[in-house]
Amino acid sequence: MAVIAEHSAPTTPVPNLRPSGGVTDGIREWLLKRGILWGMTQTPLLAILGGVFFHIGSYRFLVLPMLVSFIALPVWVAYRKKVSTDPDEPVHHLHKYALWALAPAAMFSVSRIPLHYMIGIIYWHPWYDFGTALTGTALGGQDTLAVGGLLNAIQGWSIGVGFYILFKRHSLINVLLYVAVWVSALYSYTFGAYSRVGLKSPPIWHASMAWAHWWMALTLWFIPVFYARRWARLRTGQRATAVAIGALILVIPSIFAQWRAVTWEFPKQTAIDQGLFNRPNLVSLTGTPTLRSTGTDAQYSFALRLGPRDYNNWFKQVRTLDAKDIDVTGTLSQNGTTIAWCDASMGSVPSPNGIVRPLSFPAALQSTKFTDIPVTCRGPAPATQTLQGNPQVTVAWHAQMTLIGGREQQTKEFTGTQTVPVSLSG
Repeated sequence: MAVIAEHSAPTTPVPNLRPSGGVTDGIREWLLKRGILWGMTQTPLLAILGGVFFHIGSYRFLVLPMLVSFIALPVWVAYRKKVSTDPDEPVHHLHKYALWALAPAAMFSVSRIPLHYMIGIIYWHPWYDFGTALTGTALGGQDTLAVGGLLNAIQGWSIGVGFYILFKRHSLINVLLYVAVWVSALYSYTFGAYSRVGLKSPPIWHASMAWAHWWMALTLWFIPVFYARRWARLRTGQRATAVAIGALILVIPSIFAQWRAVTWEFPKQTAIDQGLFNRPNLVSLTGTPTLRSTGTDAQYSFALRLGPRDYNNWFKQVRTLDAKDIDVTGTLSQNGTTIAWCDASMGSVPSPNGIVRPLSFPAALQSTKFTDIPVTCRGPAPATQTLQGNPQVTVAWHAQMTLIGGREQQTKEFTGTQTVPVSLSG
């Protein structure tokens, strides 16, 4: 009995001294199930943010991690499907998420088509920046617009897939908080602060961004609900109709943008360019000629002024009229006698149009509103003997240059004759 009592006596459990690692295990589980997959699908956004907005590197370079990620994505999905025992893990539903995210990405632009006619919103103008950043093609081209539209669609798709991966519950409140609040605020800030060079960002513009993200969020919420409640009960013809509607939503933004570019944008910018090229007094004499030196030959200088050069383009962005291949010839004469022959050439004028940081643009724009083209003249030194007191000379000049607008280029000639005092600083 003593032995029985000894073995039946209660024993004190030995505590587990190993750390539970609850938080660490939770983070690791989240990363394996959702975090890594989410990060791999967000690389299109990271490429745009780093290459077009923040200018960490060129977009072409930052596209490489995106391509690597998309190549590695099927490998990661296959691995997680093999080891996962959680039926809610996103890898088991990624094919659905990828399809579900297509129409919401397009709705971001479709919802702004009415705003284009109501308040002048032009949703496709950033597409030119995206397309140029990748291909290097010129701004304003239809090919650039097409590439930029595709990149824009991939970015929107990335946001939608990211939502489905991050959230276990695809509820209306979750999608509104994630897309209509968080993503919308991030979009408005990054575009306004880092992309809208030469553009203002008034409240109505921010409101239009919120409107577009609102519709994107609603579509992200609607599609899973429709799939769960209605899809299985649809007949073959009804399913085909639903798919056709989704496909139509998907292509409408690019079709509308291309159509509007050809029928409205291009003609409008061409008219703006022609108005620029024909501005009165676009090239004029500024100041007076100056005698710089008298040696074997006398040297004079004067300047022609090009400007004003600033203008608003087809979507009201402030731009600068550019010019290249500038050649100037002319003469200085006194009392009908030529005392010097003048010439100048300039490959191009300084331009702020290549600036990509909004805060750097205003000062550069102001400094190039008018641009002086220096002209040098040479003539016989004895002719300077007649330049005494307050002498007057006649400046006759001829300038030829290629003017560059938003879409058009035109080679133009300008001439002028003006009698002005000459400065005898030499």
